[in-house]
Amino acid sequence: MLSADFKNQVVHLPVSDRLDLIQTIVASLQNDPLATRPMEKEASVSDYFEPGKTYEVWTPINAPGAAQVLLDLLAADARSTNE
Repeated sequence: MLSADFKNQVVHLPVSDRLDLIQTIVASLQNDPLATRPMEKEASVSDYFEPGKTYEVWTPINAPGAAQVLLDLLAADARSTNE
């Protein structure tokens, strides 16, 4: 995973340097054996839901403990994304 510091440095590079970086990354991906494998099919809505079927939607309203767990998970995810 890229560090926030590295991402910040890349964002502040001149456009020409960022384009060179993209070109370098693309070239390395073209030579990577994993990049030549066929891509797996992306999941679609139909993989999870059946047309016409009704699904219950649960929310943490009136469940303060569950709401706090959800907030903690979102905060932890935000921290890990920013690292």
